[in-house]
Formats: sequence, structure tokens, C-alpha cells
Amino acid sequence: MLSFQSTRKRIRRSGRAGKRTRRLSRNEQSVERISKSLWRRARLRYLEGALSRHDQGEYSFSKTEYTFYGYFLGFIMSGASVLGVLGHGCAHILPPIAAPSARIHSRALGFSVRSSRSVASPMANLGGWLSKLGVGPATARVRDPEGAKIAQGPDDDAPAPGQEFAQFGAGCFWGVELAFQRTPGVTKTEVGYSQGTVHNPSYEDVCNGDTGHSEVVRVQYNPKETSFSSLLDVFWDRHDPTTLNRQGNDVGTQYRSGIYFYHPEQEKAARESMQKHEEKIKRKIVTEILPATKFYRAEEYHQQYLAKGGRSGFRQSAEKGCNDPIRCYG
Repeated sequence: MLSFQSTRKRIRRSGRAGKRTRRLSRNEQSVERISKSLWRRARLRYLEGALSRHDQGEYSFSKTEYTFYGYFLGFIMSGASVLGVLGHGCAHILPPIAAPSARIHSRALGFSVRSSRSVASPMANLGGWLSKLGVGPATARVRDPEGAKIAQGPDDDAPAPGQEFAQFGAGCFWGVELAFQRTPGVTKTEVGYSQGTVHNPSYEDVCNGDTGHSEVVRVQYNPKETSFSSLLDVFWDRHDPTTLNRQGNDVGTQYRSGIYFYHPEQEKAARESMQKHEEKIKRKIVTEILPATKFYRAEEYHQQYLAKGGRSGFRQSAEKGCNDPIRCYG
């Protein structure tokens, strides 16, 4: 093992002190080129075009891909910023990574970016990132107290005469809605957002993960033709109620499992049904059972999405009693 003195003598004898400085500079340049290359690759034309079509109400990529690219970009940016902070003056190795052009929106980055300024204080959004990754409970930022009161208030819509409402959250609402569309006795379905703290949220707001909303299906049914217990059977069969804030590759608090009741009878039936299902599968169920709050109808292109064919135009049957496999795609 070489000592400090012997190493210094070798450097002095070989005259490599100047070269050593240049070598560090080249390393810095190399790391900078790598970081820029990663950023360019992350900004794939595929993603840019997909988001552009997404703004027009079309989907060219699945929610799985959406989630992957969002977190991938987010971790690249946060990692670069953290390295700059920990490097104590070495931030020039990984230059400040600015928010991309308007074509790549904040919802794809995994956190909020409102301008092209560099990202600062990456740890400030740690709670939001953990929430998006399904760690911990749903956290909501109250931006407007008055709006939050409305959002947390009861659902003031009224079902058709002789009908009742029920709300279910079981992951991506496209497939869940189709399952209830096929259920005899269900007269109407709508997808939307509930249980949050923001009045009139958009899909982008909910995807940001800080409004507390869940993707839900509001089911209108005729109690003379089907029971709430039958709807609960559809609910349990459609998703995995043991995964917290996650269904398959869809990760985030908006995908949490939930039963939102409109009256005490529904609450009682939900709790009894959950206990029976938990005994059946012999695993802990994390489904939340809460009073139904104000329902915000999602954008029109989300409604009956799979029955209408989605982006590809491949329609899936919504006929009552249909048992065809439900394929949820973007």
C-alpha cells in the first residue's frame, strides 16, 4: 500500500500533477455527457407524442407505462439534484436539470413543475413521492379550505326514483366500471373522483397524488333487482383488496381500495362482507369503508371507456351477464 508521501513523490517525478487536474475535468465532462444522455433518452419522442395526444383526450400508452415514465423521470431529476447538494460545490458535475418543455407536463414527472426553472429542494416532495409509491396513507394538501368543505361534504346528487347509489374504489376505474355495467340490476355507472380535499379536481390533479382523491365508480342500482351484497361480490372479485394504494402496476393513493356507503345499512353490509372475504382469502384486507363524499364526475372520455373501445377502438361488451375477460388498456 502506497503512502501519501510516496504517492506525492511519484506524481512530482512523473510530472503528472497537471494531467491529474485535466483528468478530473474530463471525468466531470464525461458525467455531464452521461447525465444529458439520460435526460435525452428519458424525453423520448414516444412520450412527448403520447402526452400531446393525452391532452386531446386520447391515450397512446397504458397507465402502466405512464406510471413507469413518470417515476423514471422523477428519480433522475431528484437524484441529480441530491448529488449536487451532497457534492458541496460539485453541482457543476450534474448541471441543474430544468423542467422540460411544455410538451412534457408536471404530471409525467411525478411531482409538480410549473416553470422551466431548475428543481430545488427535492426532499420537500418526499412525502408526495412516498404516497405515489403506495407507502403510507393518502395525504392531501388543503389549498382552499372552503373548497375542501365542499369536497368532504356528502354527495348531494340524487339517484333516479326507486334507485340507490353506491361508490367503489378498486384501482383504475375503467375496468371496474365495465364490471358493474355488466351486473344485472345496475341501471347506470359513472367514473369520477371522491374522498379528496380539492373542489372540482381534474384528472391531472388527481394523478399528482396530493388531492387525496380516489378513482371511484358510482353505481346506480335497483334494489328490487339486485342487492348491495351482490355489488360487493363484484367489487371483491374485480381487484386485490390486500395491496395498499396499488392494483397491479397502477401505484398511487388514487388506486386505493374503498367502499363508500350512503346509509348505515350499506356500511353494515360492507363490514360484514369484508370480514367474510378476509376469512375466505386468509389475508389482511386494507379496504377503507367510509361515508360517501361528494362525487366529481370524471372527464367525458373516461366514461364507459372500455365499452366505447378506448383509443384503439376495440369495444368490450357491456351486456348484462357477460363473462368475457376485461382487458384494461390505454
